[in-house]
Amino acid sequence: PSELGRLTKLRHLVFGGSALKGTLPPTLGALSKLTTMDLRWNQLRSGLPDSFAGLTSLRRCLLRTNGLQFQIPSWLGTSLTNLEELDLYNNRFTGTFP
Repeated sequence: PSELGRLTKLRHLVFGGSALKGTLPPTLGALSKLTTMDLRWNQLRSGLPDSFAGLTSLRRCLLRTNGLQFQIPSWLGTSLTNLEELDLYNNRFTGTFP
């Protein structure tokens, strides 16, 4: 839900295997202290919102097996400078990796 974007002190967001459906809410991009986002094994069908460029503290982004379809955003290689683990396995994306 978009209300999660109000939890500005949140560091870990873990909903792996929770049968979530729909799109990633752009409001999650406001979670500037987030270090772990684990949304593996759900049914999220959108791309990565541009607001995710604001997740500058993110170290682990786990989006494996969601059916996501998107073009790799250019900010992925420039804005998320603390990113240590990016798991996009079993999704559909296009473009070149930055």
